[in-house]
Amino acid sequence: MAKFTDGKKRDWILTVTTGAIKKVRKALDIDLADIDQATYSRLANDPILLVDLLWLLVEADAKGREVTEESFAEGLVGDPIDSATAALLEAVADFFPAQKRSLLKTATAKQLAVQQKGLDLAIAKVGDPVLEEKLVKAMELKMDREVEDLLTRLNSPTNSPANAE
Repeated sequence: MAKFTDGKKRDWILTVTTGAIKKVRKALDIDLADIDQATYSRLANDPILLVDLLWLLVEADAKGREVTEESFAEGLVGDPIDSATAALLEAVADFFPAQKRSLLKTATAKQLAVQQKGLDLAIAKVGDPVLEEKLVKAMELKMDREVEDLLTRLNSPTNSPANAE
C-alpha cells in the first residue's frame, strides 16, 4: 500500500485505479499508465503539477476529512514532496500485474539510486573549493573585460566633448 505523510502530519493513501487514471488523463492530460520517462520527468520537474495530480488521487478522502485542495497543497512543501513522489511511483507500480509491477519497482529503485548518486556528486562539485576559486576568477576576468570595454568607449574620439557639439 502506497502512503505518505504531508507536512501537516496527515497520512495519505494513494491507490491508482482505472478510474483514477481516467480522471488524471481528463483533468491534467497525464497518462499514469504510460510509464515512459517523459511523463514522470515532467512531474519531477513541476511540483505544482505533481501536487495537482496527487490531489486528484486523494480528493474523495480529503473532502471526507474536510481538507481543502489549498490545505492539501500547503502540506506538500519540502521533504513531503519526495515521500509523496515515492508513494505515487509505488501506487502506479501496484496498478499493474505482478510481472510488470516487479519490473517497475526494480527500475524505480535503480532510478532513485542513480538520482541520489547524481545529487551527491552535484553537492560535492558545488562544495569543491577549487570550483569556487574558478568561479571567482571567471567573474574577475569578466569584470575586467567589461571595465576595459567601458573605458574604451569613454575614451573613443566619437565620445569626446568636441564631437558632442
